[in-house]
Amino acid sequence: MFLSHLKIENFRIFGDSASGKSLNLTFLPGVNLIVGENDSGKSGVIDALRILLGARDNDRSRITAEDFHVEPGNSTDNRTKSLRIECVFDGLDEEEAAKFLEWLTIAKDTTTNLPNYTLHMWLQADRREIGELNNRFDREITIIVRAGSDSIGTALDSEVRDFLR
Repeated sequence: MFLSHLKIENFRIFGDSASGKSLNLTFLPGVNLIVGENDSGKSGVIDALRILLGARDNDRSRITAEDFHVEPGNSTDNRTKSLRIECVFDGLDEEEAAKFLEWLTIAKDTTTNLPNYTLHMWLQADRREIGELNNRFDREITIIVRAGSDSIGTALDSEVRDFLR
């Protein structure tokens, strides 16, 4: 199994798709390098993957208001209200596919006539201003992590995310 595609919208330096400022990366099996100048988003790519997969390190473990994109030249009061991180895993063998069966897209490979298993997962985070919160139990940021073959998806349980990590 390998990460074949990553899309990031409205997360830190990356804007939305409509403006052409989102990030779309395609990876190949094996080693892939991410190279760029300082402040070009390399750490943002790694942090987005960590957040999506639920990995934790000493520095980051959750999305904060500062992770929502602000267009250059705008004040931080103009942060976006939502962000999205999507990834696709390809090349799952049958044993791996069995662990993700509920969330897989299965298609037949036209060249080998064998099944091709793909896992598509995404994180959607929505932010509300403090003034929009109704009571002390409301959260400023709500996060949903789902996977599946359609745009609705099914929530991933912690055991499945542990396996992906």
